[in-house]
Amino acid sequence: YHAGAITAGRNTATARAGHPVVDTASDVPVLDGGWRRRVAMQLSSPIHHQPVPRWLSLPGARVTLDDLDFERMAEFVRAARLVRQFPLSEGTPAPQLLEHLNLLNEGRPTNAAVLLFGKSPQRFLISSEIRCAHFHGTEVAKPIPSYQVYKGTAFELVDQAVDFVLSKINRRIGTRAESARAPRTYEIPVEVVTEAVVNAVAHRDYTDNGSVQVMLFSDRLEVRNPGRLPPPLTLENLREAHRSVPGNPLLGEALYLTAYIERMGTGTLDMIRRCVETSLPEPEFAVVDGFVTTIRRVVIPRRESGQTMGAAVAATGIGPIGYGVPVQTQGHAEGQEGQVRGQAEGQAGGQAEGQVGQAALSAKEIAMLRACLGGAVPAETLSAIAGHSSRTGHFKRWLKSLLTGGFLEMTVPDRPTSPAQQYRLTNKGRAAIAPDGNGHAGGEAEDDGGGQAGGQAEGQAGGKRARLRCRQKRSPCFKCASMSLSSLKH
Repeated sequence: YHAGAITAGRNTATARAGHPVVDTASDVPVLDGGWRRRVAMQLSSPIHHQPVPRWLSLPGARVTLDDLDFERMAEFVRAARLVRQFPLSEGTPAPQLLEHLNLLNEGRPTNAAVLLFGKSPQRFLISSEIRCAHFHGTEVAKPIPSYQVYKGTAFELVDQAVDFVLSKINRRIGTRAESARAPRTYEIPVEVVTEAVVNAVAHRDYTDNGSVQVMLFSDRLEVRNPGRLPPPLTLENLREAHRSVPGNPLLGEALYLTAYIERMGTGTLDMIRRCVETSLPEPEFAVVDGFVTTIRRVVIPRRESGQTMGAAVAATGIGPIGYGVPVQTQGHAEGQEGQVRGQAEGQAGGQAEGQVGQAALSAKEIAMLRACLGGAVPAETLSAIAGHSSRTGHFKRWLKSLLTGGFLEMTVPDRPTSPAQQYRLTNKGRAAIAPDGNGHAGGEAEDDGGGQAGGQAEGQAGGKRARLRCRQKRSPCFKCASMSLSSLKH
């Protein structure tokens, strides 16, 4: 810390070389010159009880109330009143709110106030940004497929980093059997991702020039922050009941009032519990060049040539999108869907073979065409039929082949990448899957002999993604899934 940190802003005089500035509250010389050695000795002495103030409690350099966003303060009050019965009203003046939260130091906003409510926090706290990267492999390597640097308040940093991870990991979309909104399940529970990011933002060392790094690999998620465990906590304590020891109390108070944290020392235990419930390995905690939280992903099994996803799941015991759910449990929930899809693919495959002279389409392509019989469908539905993610090259090649061959057409042809884009059958596509003597017979034979059995096996082994029945055109805002300041505004 510089001299101003030790005096906590109580003495603003400038020392001349060899002349110390003295903290009038403790009579401790605190500036440079020949006094440095003596200051160090006093601070390390067991009889020196004057605590060194935390950096976030110090007034921000050249920061005034004009640098704070009053609308963000109003949003904070609304959220805090809703979830924590915050005593101040929404019309509370900014100075009164900051004083209540201990975010003023001698009438000036502190560094914590800038990080929570600043118009441009990184203008004053450059390293407070979050860097997010997605790697396709298991090591850091260039080129980086996806890299984002997020700026904003502490609340916005958390929301943006969590959204980044959720947009990259595998997810399953359920049916609307119980509500009008199709449920989403992520391979890593949302609570686990959020807790890891919140902990990094709340407990990091803001005097360090490093930034929080969120790195998603093919086999794990790593969240790194420039900080250490506050004493007396140890790595072993994080796996058992322990008391809450906030690294930055002022920041922790604001995050608690908006329900980002609970301040009961339960965060790491909740992460462990949720990972165990979803059959993921327990999170790993380590102190290596800062504090590192590692969450393991379940690797999707590779299929051998000609092997169905159901067979791969049965052989490995791993679900097709890596949830880690036991095969029997997931298969029981989705068995009917797997059986129906297996029958459809078997029949479609037989029809395709009977119509080779008419159109050289694969069984997967026929199945994709049949999925459009009821009307236009999004890419997610077609990719579920194909057994691939909508981002994979295999699926894109199949879809392009059907489009260029005139079997399918876009509902928004002027904007191929539109979020509302769907695909529907053309007359040529309907003719390609229309049953005739040879094709229909072949389809029924394959459906009876292999499609039904394959569908039952696939359903019992875990099925494929439940996106087949999802008719959702656009992805909902991730921020609306949990309480946050930005979700209230959204």
